[in-house]
Amino acid sequence: ELIQLKGLYFNLVVAQSYGDIDVTQLALTSRRIARSDSIQSNRSAKLARSSSAKGSRQHRDAPESEETTPGPPLAHQLSQSIKSTPSNKLGDVTSKALQEQWDKEIPVAPLTALLKKNAPEWWMIGLGLIGSMVAGAVTPLFSIFFGRILSVFANPPEKVFPLVHPWAGLFLALATVTALATFMKVALFTISGERLTLRLRSETFHAILKQEIGWFDDQRNSTGALVTRLSNDAAQVEGATGTRLGTLFETSFGLLLSLIIAFIHSWILTIVILGFVPVMMAAWLLQVKALTGHAVGYKKALENAGKLAVDSIQKIRTVASLGIEKIFAKSYKTESRKPYITSLSSTVVYGFTYGFSQGVLFFGYVIAFRFGALLVSLPPDHILYSPFNDIFVVFLALVFGAMTAGQAGAFAPNYAKARLSANRIFALLNRVPATTVYFSEEGAKLDKLNGAITVENVTFQYPSRPDVKVLNGLSVS
Repeated sequence: ELIQLKGLYFNLVVAQSYGDIDVTQLALTSRRIARSDSIQSNRSAKLARSSSAKGSRQHRDAPESEETTPGPPLAHQLSQSIKSTPSNKLGDVTSKALQEQWDKEIPVAPLTALLKKNAPEWWMIGLGLIGSMVAGAVTPLFSIFFGRILSVFANPPEKVFPLVHPWAGLFLALATVTALATFMKVALFTISGERLTLRLRSETFHAILKQEIGWFDDQRNSTGALVTRLSNDAAQVEGATGTRLGTLFETSFGLLLSLIIAFIHSWILTIVILGFVPVMMAAWLLQVKALTGHAVGYKKALENAGKLAVDSIQKIRTVASLGIEKIFAKSYKTESRKPYITSLSSTVVYGFTYGFSQGVLFFGYVIAFRFGALLVSLPPDHILYSPFNDIFVVFLALVFGAMTAGQAGAFAPNYAKARLSANRIFALLNRVPATTVYFSEEGAKLDKLNGAITVENVTFQYPSRPDVKVLNGLSVS
């Protein structure tokens, strides 16, 4: 109700949301407006009593000094005070930098602590890992089945149809196993992850309520930051334990099994293909570096244009009063051309590296098939001889293994975010508050109370504002 009235209480709440506002200046502004309102009330009462007086007396009483002239409403003066103070220094850009600095100060939470929080769902995680192993083994097994079925089609036409039936049944069984294993992995890991999220949110809110009042006065423990821990951080922790953990385990097991199958069928061809992997990785790193450098350079070139646009729009009244709109428009056009030039120069580099990374893959195909043809052409009793279906088994096993490794690498950013969120949550859960009155049974218990309380000479100030005394020598009986 007080907020709906939009009075002094409303303005104080609004002012508090702006962050670093000079409390002393705010108090002086409030007292000045209150004094002005009192003078205005006295003046109105005086005019009402003198309504029957002569016009000359009314004319004499009418002028007021500049001090007694009622000023604008408190909301307007507070907003002007807010605009004149550096309250925007913790804006979007600065707050992000501060958050990164605060994250560096948070101790790293061990992965074992996170797994202990998920311990009640150990049987779900165990079954999910089994499902992940089975799902990871599907792709290497598919490479074997595919290589063997190629030899079936090399037979005379009248023998192909009878020989393909067993392999078709194996593919059907593989499809069924894949569906069941994937369902078990996704369902169990999702349920365990959601339960962990629910548990962390409950414990985080419980830990927030236990903290002393002065802890909430710290800027890093603002309402927005705490709500973020409850909503985003608790949900992102699942990235280190939930379905992503199952996918990581699946890809790791699949890659290991692919290497084993490839070495069994043709160890020499496997070594040759693996020897080309560093070249492919170097091409991929060049592509990523070129793309990252392009984005960073474009962002830096666009900063000046964005700053100019923000300044001109925020001070549009000044710009319009001076009639310099064309000057700002020309300056913005000049600054906007710099990102365009930067983009043109970096696009050539990015296009070359991206084309090179795509071409390297096919260069690897050339080496694999050319060397494979050499192995097939050897005499059957040669130690390096390999039938053509084994060549396809090795090739498919390594290709699918590389694809699964790429999928595992794609989850690395999510895992890093999950660990950072876990650090924030566990730092809060492990913090010991300065006061332990929350659900505490400690302290003296009085058998009889008469209701007489005396407080003498109490002083108090918040830790973040030690210069502003909230209580200064308070005595109450």
